[in-house]
Amino acid sequence: MAGEPVQRVVSSDLRRASDTAKTIARALDVPHDSDPRLREMFYGEWEGKTQEEIVERDRDVWDRLAKPSADFRAPGGESLAEVRERVHAAYQEIVAAHVDEAAVLVAHGNAIGLLLAALLDLPYENAWRFQLQNTGVTVIRDFDGTPVMASVNETAHLTGIE
Repeated sequence: MAGEPVQRVVSSDLRRASDTAKTIARALDVPHDSDPRLREMFYGEWEGKTQEEIVERDRDVWDRLAKPSADFRAPGGESLAEVRERVHAAYQEIVAAHVDEAAVLVAHGNAIGLLLAALLDLPYENAWRFQLQNTGVTVIRDFDGTPVMASVNETAHLTGIE
């Protein structure tokens, strides 16, 4: 992020993303804000369960996860459409507030994948096709309202970290 005119760091209000964002904001000496719209997908009754527990209980719903549609949701959870809509709305608002500046967004894997799919006009099932590592950096440049992926899931900064 060196050399970028970063003016603000915005993150999910969930602890892992918020802690990461605060570290970035301190290093860049810029303000940090939290936005709950950047949270991970809410999995309802699946929250806190292992994959084995989920498959045992909801095998038919779990199997739909391989190629989900917009209305896919875990029992009691958010749909992909709901997550995509809220994350995309947060992104658009942040971009509009930082024209000619850079803002760092810190979110979660499924939220980021759904945002990237939305920005690229890809169907919902393609959100899973982005391999996103924890603390991976994705750079999106906005050119008059057109998002351009400059890089996706850069992890060079993690080299040598165990």
